[in-house]
This record gives sequence, C-alpha cells and structure tokens, in this order.
Amino acid sequence: MADEIIVDMGKYEVATNPTVLVCMSLGSCVGVALYDSEKKIGGFAHVMLPKSDQYSVSGRSLNLNKFANIALPGMIDKMKQEGSKLENITAKIAGGAHMFPGVECDMMDIGKKNLDAVREELRKQGIRIIASDVGGNVGRTVRFDISEWKLTIKTKNEVKEI
Repeated sequence: MADEIIVDMGKYEVATNPTVLVCMSLGSCVGVALYDSEKKIGGFAHVMLPKSDQYSVSGRSLNLNKFANIALPGMIDKMKQEGSKLENITAKIAGGAHMFPGVECDMMDIGKKNLDAVREELRKQGIRIIASDVGGNVGRTVRFDISEWKLTIKTKNEVKEI
C-alpha cells in the first residue's frame, strides 16, 4: 500500500514510489506535480500566490514556499538532491480557479495570476507541462500517484484523471 502525504497550502513535498501526494481544496491555488520518469521521483507544490516580489514581506515571518517563484525552484532543487535530472522532469498542473465569478476584476482573479506565474516559472526552468485541469470556478482535490504518474482530480461534480 502506498504512503499518503498531504501537501498543505504553501508547502511542497518530494517523494518516491510508492507514494500518493494529496493537495486538498485547491481553489485559486495551483497544484504543481513534477515527475522524473527515469528515477520515479515526484514532487507536488501547493502554490497559493504568484510572485514573492508582488507582496510586502517586511516585518513578518512569512512562508515563502507559498509563492510560485520560490516553491518551484525549491522543489526542483530537492528533486535534484534526490537524484533527478532536469531534462527528465515533466509537469502536470491543476487548480487556478476564479473563486469570485460574479466579480469581474482582474485584481480578484488570483487563480489566473497563479497559473501565469506557475507557467512562467516552469518555462524558465525548462519543464514542459504535459497535462492540466485548470481554471473554471470550482475547487479541486488532487491526488498524485507517483507509481503511475497520474493525477486524480475531484470536484463537487466529477472525478477525472490526467
């Protein structure tokens, strides 16, 4: 039986097979699953906000891993420490919903900003996104089964795999 690890908001986890990494209640947050097909190493980040330089952090103790531009390089470095090679890593992403659909204000669409930041960071790192389930206005819970490089995505209306 596979170990199951919950990836809390603003955190990331790196694990090997057999493990299932779980991000619960992704609304505007983005779950970023990375997988090294050669070493069978997976990482999952629960990204809450786009970029750390867009938020004032002075005078506060802040978990910087909530930001796409901090969490993703950190997770990639951890995967490399475990033996991954960047050229073997691909990505799947989920989440980034617009949780205030009645409010058509760019400032309130954190989901879109998170998706843009995640895509930009993965592009900078040279990691290709091979599947996604993003946008809309529903929350998601995502289970990343490292043994099969499969994401199972559950919303209030459906369950799907990517």
